[in-house]
Amino acid sequence: MRIPIEDIRANKDLLYGMDCVRIWTGQGGLYWKENYCGYTNSKAEAGVFPAHEAWKHVGHCGEEKHEHLEPVDAIEDMHEYLQGAKGLLMAVRMELDGCFCEDNGPECDRCLELRRILEFFEEKS
Repeated sequence: MRIPIEDIRANKDLLYGMDCVRIWTGQGGLYWKENYCGYTNSKAEAGVFPAHEAWKHVGHCGEEKHEHLEPVDAIEDMHEYLQGAKGLLMAVRMELDGCFCEDNGPECDRCLELRRILEFFEEKS
């Protein structure tokens, strides 16, 4: 849930209910990156900032910037991260299944590396 900075200006209690946030700008629909440097459309690449520190950077912005603070939900973020990892592992399995190097002799270097990655994650889970 993104909270417009105008709402926070009107009710500072909203800020005190947040620990860490991402900064989202409606001007382009992008997140601020780490160290307040640059922008990204990827939530995973967005910076995570202490709420009061983020406020120092955006609290002065005018309405034309359409800045929002988005509280970080650690459980939701971890779920999204794990879903992404699950998808990547599935892609690794599919690539290994589609490789023909095993049929023609020893595995290629790429397949060996993919197999090491897959074994590492399967061992950890």
